[in-house]
Amino acid sequence: MRLRKLMSPFLAKDPRIYNASEDKQKHQLCELPTELMDLIASFMDKPALCALRLTCSTLERAAKYQFGRIGLHTLHTDLSKLNLLAMDELAETCGLNQHVKKISIGSATGNTIGYGFIWYRDILENEYLNFLHSSNGFLKLRAVLKKFPNCQSFHISLSNQPESGTWTDCLSPSDAVTLVLHLIPSMARPVESFSCSYPDFNKHSAGVIDPRRFCPHTFHVVRFGLCWSTLTELCLLAQVKDAHLAGFVHELIDQAPNLKKLDLDCGGGEGVDALFQLLGQEGNNMKLEVLQLSGVVGISGQDLQSFLLTNRNSLRILELRTVRFDAGLWETVLESLMREFPVLKELTLLWIADSTTGRYPIHWVHDNVRDVQGRHGRIRITYSGLPVHNALYCLLARYQIQPPQQLSVQEAQ
Repeated sequence: MRLRKLMSPFLAKDPRIYNASEDKQKHQLCELPTELMDLIASFMDKPALCALRLTCSTLERAAKYQFGRIGLHTLHTDLSKLNLLAMDELAETCGLNQHVKKISIGSATGNTIGYGFIWYRDILENEYLNFLHSSNGFLKLRAVLKKFPNCQSFHISLSNQPESGTWTDCLSPSDAVTLVLHLIPSMARPVESFSCSYPDFNKHSAGVIDPRRFCPHTFHVVRFGLCWSTLTELCLLAQVKDAHLAGFVHELIDQAPNLKKLDLDCGGGEGVDALFQLLGQEGNNMKLEVLQLSGVVGISGQDLQSFLLTNRNSLRILELRTVRFDAGLWETVLESLMREFPVLKELTLLWIADSTTGRYPIHWVHDNVRDVQGRHGRIRITYSGLPVHNALYCLLARYQIQPPQQLSVQEAQ
């Protein structure tokens, strides 16, 4: 035993012994039950799974399911002819098409997509796509997606620059929105989630959707309402720059009665007030559980409160970032949240303001997290940004949330 231990450094240099030990380890791994190999693969990320499957045919087969589940959950496409042909080949050859759950549309090199097809537009009245159902690009995309039967989610990467041009050889991100909204009823497939956002989150910029690209007949198709009614998650991080776009966003929300999570970043556009007037109307039958709002400026506190009250019995998480009232007070809204929302558990208030606080911060306030006792139970509140007005401080103190202490001049010195 001692001799073998002393000789081990020299034996390790022998390639024949090293390879034999390596083959033995690999052989032992391949002899594990298939269920155990699948369990091991389930803890790996995509690069590790690729490396594992490249080792031998046995591990390639054993890790196939987890590779499909993790690596093919989302397919990225620029809607070009070459890319759609590659997706078609993927669906035909790999046998993993059932794992694809989401399609992400966007370009890695610019803001134009859909090359390789001719796209017709209604140039006389507007710039939106026309004759889509007879377009080769539309028909090819529909045929490819039919080969991914479990794909029920769509994401579109927006630009942060204004769109211009009436191209016939390519599409803009706003065209992709129109394309997908026409594709959904054409495939008669229920939708689970839909999102539009600017991909560079480091710039904290809302994307741009051009209302000229929208076909006015999108929501008139009965089958669209049936497919869209199953939507549970909607994320629109795009500037609402006019009333026309506000009406479009409202239609997307209004036609989704089973919506559970809504994320809106309105980018401070001029149509935000019109949007929340529509959302605050009576008759909205919503049951949101998670609501995230940001970039909402120039609205009425009453409109926001009316919108929130439509979800009072279901709302669990509410996040408000950069929300400013032109009319109304935050004290009224927060008092309502404390008293009239029985299942609310988390409330985030970051940079909220109204006409009494002014538009810009005077002092900085550090992040604060407090658990408070509302009328129906405990609520965790996170708040920072503007030192909101005295009335709001009184409200916070009433619910045992102490505002951050500001140092006096002597203490600061």
